[in-house]
Amino acid sequence: MNEVHRVRGPLAAFALFAMGGVAFLFGHGCGTVSNDRQDAINRAASATCSRYQACRAIGTAAGASYASVADCQNIWTGNFTKQWPPSGCQGRIDQSMLSLCIQRINTTECTSILDILNTLYVVCSEANVCDVRDAGTD
Repeated sequence: MNEVHRVRGPLAAFALFAMGGVAFLFGHGCGTVSNDRQDAINRAASATCSRYQACRAIGTAAGASYASVADCQNIWTGNFTKQWPPSGCQGRIDQSMLSLCIQRINTTECTSILDILNTLYVVCSEANVCDVRDAGTD
């Protein structure tokens, strides 16, 4: 019987650990609000520049929008800093909407200015990415 308890003990501990991990993910994942606005800005700028790079819009070729990834990163960090101001976004980044924004950036059509504008200024807008519903209550 002792052997059964030895096996059951580690299995029970593992099960509790696994359930705790799942509870943590559900409690802190989808739709939660984050205090890290700068992380959101960095993630969005990085995704945007990765997309520009995939679209061959970074480099020295004719028609390139940015000379280097660093140039792109600097410009888009500034753009998202303006788009998600501290007054509306600090402590109010909705992680599920940020994930949707990043996902949309990654699938934006390279040659469609309307798709690019829709992604950056509608899907990734302050109203969508920041939880502005309680911005006036603090």
